[in-house]
Amino acid sequence: MSQPTSNNPVEKKDLTSNKPVVDKYANTTAIGIFASAFTTMMFNVRNIGWTEMSLAIAAVAFCVGGIVQLVGGIFELKRGNTFYGTRFVVMSGFWMSLVFLWGLFPGMGGIFGEGNISPDHYPYSTINDGSAMGVYFLLWSLIVAVFFVCSFKFSVVTRIAMGAIAVLLFLLSIHFFTGVLGVRIAAGIFGIIGAGVGFYAAAGILINHEFKRNILPLGYKPKKLDDE
Repeated sequence: MSQPTSNNPVEKKDLTSNKPVVDKYANTTAIGIFASAFTTMMFNVRNIGWTEMSLAIAAVAFCVGGIVQLVGGIFELKRGNTFYGTRFVVMSGFWMSLVFLWGLFPGMGGIFGEGNISPDHYPYSTINDGSAMGVYFLLWSLIVAVFFVCSFKFSVVTRIAMGAIAVLLFLLSIHFFTGVLGVRIAAGIFGIIGAGVGFYAAAGILINHEFKRNILPLGYKPKKLDDE
């Protein structure tokens, strides 16, 4: 039995006729990137001060950044795409853990459990130690830095997006260590850039895949149209 690859069918044998049965996994990369980009954009419009913390942001973080991205990651691993599978599954954990820190669920003592959405609590409410959150975002920035290094095997837009997200998380770490608002705003700008590039990348993967042409250039050779 041949092993599954990211863009090749999985060859199986029919148990009754012993004839090959071809099963092709769909390209799910766009699902994970859309989920990541949408959540990152929602998160960072708050970081730059365009909106206040709200249930909308927390719901998107948990449902889209967490659940949808996790599903996309599982299917990417099933396709044999180690990079995107690992990235989506790990980052879904980031968004889910962040929602818990925000205190989405009643009884956790967070902003929603208390019945208010005060910006004074942003972006954590159950932990009043900025250094702990600084370490939290610093460790996540290191993980994304690894993804950034791996992204050099993929498209140019992937490198830009991962680089911007790594800087976003690192700046948020500095913000919590120092308490400087300007650093958080700078982080938000990098986050919006990363999210915007992510939207473009996901659209390009989906459109190019469906039309089998390089309609939206992503920064790699056309032979890779079927696999980001």
